[in-house]
Amino acid sequence: MSGGTATLGEQAGVAEAAAATLPTVSAAVLDARGAGAWLRVGGGPLVLRLARILARLGVRRLAVLAPADARELPAPSGATMERPASLRAWTAERRVLLVDASVLIDPRALEALLRAPDLRRLPRSLETGAGGISAAVVAAVDAEWQAGLFPGASDALPLLDLQAIDTHHREQRTQVPLHLRELSTPAEARHATWELILATQKKVQDLPSEYIDPPFENALTYALCATPVTPNQVTYACFLVAVGIGCLFLRGELLLGAALTYLVEWLDGVDGKLARVKLQFSKIGEYESIFDYFYENFWWFSITWSVAGLGHGLGAWRAGGLLMACDLVENILVTLWSLRGARISLDELAPIDARFRRIGGRRNIYCALFLVGFLLGFPYETLWVVAGWAAVTAGYHTTRLALNWRRAPTLGNPKAQIPNPKTTALRLTNDGTTDVKNT
Repeated sequence: MSGGTATLGEQAGVAEAAAATLPTVSAAVLDARGAGAWLRVGGGPLVLRLARILARLGVRRLAVLAPADARELPAPSGATMERPASLRAWTAERRVLLVDASVLIDPRALEALLRAPDLRRLPRSLETGAGGISAAVVAAVDAEWQAGLFPGASDALPLLDLQAIDTHHREQRTQVPLHLRELSTPAEARHATWELILATQKKVQDLPSEYIDPPFENALTYALCATPVTPNQVTYACFLVAVGIGCLFLRGELLLGAALTYLVEWLDGVDGKLARVKLQFSKIGEYESIFDYFYENFWWFSITWSVAGLGHGLGAWRAGGLLMACDLVENILVTLWSLRGARISLDELAPIDARFRRIGGRRNIYCALFLVGFLLGFPYETLWVVAGWAAVTAGYHTTRLALNWRRAPTLGNPKAQIPNPKTTALRLTNDGTTDVKNT
């Protein structure tokens, strides 16, 4: 078992099912007339990043207000994107989301804005007392915007309560702070990209993932952000490298194979981080754990084969069989726990579980033990140590699952409440003034 999988959503995760519970906002206007909207954050222009977020939240029609010489942008999956010379055609839209595309806005903040039962505004930063507006919703577009995007009365709207947003990320097993900041220089954009990468780091990890892997994963993720390389391509490369390592084990190159497993560790972390930073998600990422299961057990089989060939025969196969059986049990436990409906992992039940996760049996721990054992020249004994630790880990997690089975559906943060459909809306009138009404 291993980490690095990225599922739906960026940072805190944005589930596609959430779109069904959002208020009816099918259109958005992104103001990309400022230079900050075209700064590259996470591998692409900030305006395109915001467009992808909105498309994943169910906003299907996007308009980009951009300079005449600005390059064309590809429409995000599931949405249409246009560069209208006039917004008069948008008067039929019941509600329109207005977004300043020079502000890096957390997807969770945009989702909360769409869910809000009353009209609210997002500030331009998380600093205390921050003013201005980065996003707001109006009832309809009755007039064209001239100098600015937002109606003058928008500043009087109450701020969205960002403190009420659930920041727990199930995949990362931790609280992920919100980000909201205006960008105006390339240096700020580079810094923002690094912040996004650091925010993708999972917590409650094993010791190698906590202390060895992050510097290599983060540097590689940052480098790949500036390339066309996709998370799926990293996943495929990781799988091919893993199969190659398994072949080395099969040929008896135990020490070399064990040393190269760290390359798989880093690639396995990079694909998930790259997906969350670039906002490029797919079904391949969701099923990555299946790939992990097969190549890891190919490793264990190949190591067992080679150790058995060193004259240890049946004893090696017993140890290898125990290791592979326990790994199967671990995967079954994780699946059962997820199907039970718990929103936190078995490693987050209590502090003792988080501490055990740091040393519990899993790929990174096993590979570290194999590397030391092979280096010292004790392959057979090391195989039994790994198999024994796998049995202890499976027994521990089986016990923890059994003790917490009944209360599993109640564990984790409560689900967000579906908002009251009655909302307050700000409407632009033809003479440029504004009025507020309930809808």
